[in-house]
Amino acid sequence: MAGVLIGAMLMPAIAGASILPTGPTAPSLPAGVVAVPSITVFATAIANLGNGNSDVTFSNGQTVTLPTSEASQISVHSSTSPSPDNTVYGNCGDSYLYLEKNGDAGVWGYTGYDVTPSVIGTVLSFYWEVHTENTSRNIGVTYLWDGPTSAHSWIQDYYVTEGLGNYESHVITGYVIGSKTTCYSGDPNSSNTIP
Repeated sequence: MAGVLIGAMLMPAIAGASILPTGPTAPSLPAGVVAVPSITVFATAIANLGNGNSDVTFSNGQTVTLPTSEASQISVHSSTSPSPDNTVYGNCGDSYLYLEKNGDAGVWGYTGYDVTPSVIGTVLSFYWEVHTENTSRNIGVTYLWDGPTSAHSWIQDYYVTEGLGNYESHVITGYVIGSKTTCYSGDPNSSNTIP
């Protein structure tokens, strides 16, 4: 498994790493891909309507009315806390990406998958591409991991140290090829602000 760093920044060398040309494109997905049918969004506000219901506003702009007893159990995230809940579940298993503060230097992230053996069969190979950007400074880095594997679960950490600012990270493309089917990631993502 090789880690590949893409971007205009200096970082510690990664064993087997190489710099890819700007604007790489992921290979086309294999036939028979099973798409994870969900996108994770996080709650940005909850407004009690006073009639036993509350409006919950999500990061995609959608507002849903729920009983206040249910709405009160939902975590609300601001720009200074990790968001969203970082895990996407589907019919193949789940994929995740978490982004946390790394002092005042930047962020530490980790990403991975857990696929269901009875659905995917024997795992043969995987492809995982994560992009992280300091949107305050317009500096981004992309990591790529791929290769043969037999693991039904995989986790990898990474660092982006571009100082203060707003960081956003997401899985650009992620899939796991199995003997029965292929599981495709539902694009988990995360954000954090380094004050």
